[in-house]
Amino acid sequence: MADLITDDKPVSIDDGRSHRWENLRRGVYRFRSNTMSMLGLSILVFIFAVAILAPYIAPYPKDATTGVNPVARFTEPGAEHPFGTDRIGRDIFSRVLIGTGLALKVGTTIIVLATSIGVTIGAVAAYFGGWVDELLMRFTDIFLTVPGLVLAIAVT
Repeated sequence: MADLITDDKPVSIDDGRSHRWENLRRGVYRFRSNTMSMLGLSILVFIFAVAILAPYIAPYPKDATTGVNPVARFTEPGAEHPFGTDRIGRDIFSRVLIGTGLALKVGTTIIVLATSIGVTIGAVAAYFGGWVDELLMRFTDIFLTVPGLVLAIAVT
């Protein structure tokens, strides 16, 4: 019978946690060393900061919703109104800043809604399969064949 070779080193059970942390550290390093990734992250942070701080940094926050100033109609861009004013005298720069937050809220809501609908349809199709899968996929194909811009024009 063959002799068994024993080692005095303790046996370590690797549960994968150290490997996951190493992969995460490596991924963060690769992300941070990529110039385009950092540029994209900087732009996103800037947009979210503007959206959150818009009521505090907008020069005329009331102009975004209720402000009417007939004296300042169609003012050209300048120091007082960086983007000028519209036909009823509202500051366009303030409206853009306030609108950033609204656009992010609408976009996030649409992403969550579309993801939940897609996951539900996919889960039902995967669970039942067969004719239910075919029916749901043909229904999805109908929506994919209609271009979004044409649909938006038809709705409005």
